[in-house]
Amino acid sequence: MSVKNFKRALLAGSALVAVSVFSTPASAVTVSINGADQTIAVNPGAVPAINFVTNNTATINNFVDISTGVTAGTAGIGTLTFSGASSVYGDVGVNGGKQLGVINAGISAVSFGGLVNADTLNHTGAFLVILSGNSTIGTMNFNGSGGFLTAMGTLTGNVVFNAAATSTLTIQKSMTGNVDFTNKPGVVQLYDGAYITGKVDASVAPSGTLEFLGAGAVSGAVGATNVIDLVNSVGNAGQTVTLSGAVSANSITSSNSNTIDFKSFLTASSATVQNTSKLIINTGSTITNSV
Repeated sequence: MSVKNFKRALLAGSALVAVSVFSTPASAVTVSINGADQTIAVNPGAVPAINFVTNNTATINNFVDISTGVTAGTAGIGTLTFSGASSVYGDVGVNGGKQLGVINAGISAVSFGGLVNADTLNHTGAFLVILSGNSTIGTMNFNGSGGFLTAMGTLTGNVVFNAAATSTLTIQKSMTGNVDFTNKPGVVQLYDGAYITGKVDASVAPSGTLEFLGAGAVSGAVGATNVIDLVNSVGNAGQTVTLSGAVSANSITSSNSNTIDFKSFLTASSATVQNTSKLIINTGSTITNSV
């Protein structure tokens, strides 16, 4: 897929299908952010690389791409803000362990083709942000109006849902960190074989959906502070979801002949099991209503 067609697919919403092939531009120049904020409105001779010498902001305008990545001269400095649709073809914040400070993206579709290391990623809109490579991001905040964040590689960091509209995190491989729905209608979706090493919670009020598209696992507690709204498994026969920590949810649903194995205590208001699906629960678990 060409770069142009990739962008068009993103803007059309079809990038919810995984795309991992990036054609890197042949040449690039480096834009140095040193002592002042900068807006990069056009590609200056070629698609730019960006280096943060000081803790300032680089605003990337619509359809301006970054070919050879983004670096920080000191760990934790620099704010990279995307005001439109863009692609980053190289790594971000991986030079000598010097992670970038802040990334703001999601007003339009943004794709990262390499590794991403940053303190914070703020999803600020309703569009799709793709992390194609392995990413280590201290905190990922959904602050926009129902955006999408897809991690195609391994993901390390915590995710917080702050948006009033439903936002979706999709994990294709694994996540090491915690999820907090706060009190917002977020969705965490795991591909077949994906897993979370951490806990899933709603720190303010009952909220959130944890959805498994196949086999999967969560190592920590689910709904410890407040119950989450839904645990939903839609995998096929022979696929098992393993939840190792205690689970508290308003609803549990399982369909398509899959299995949810609750290794610890389950507390749920309702459980719906369709076809030949099954729930494996411990003694002392509580389900108020079941179908």
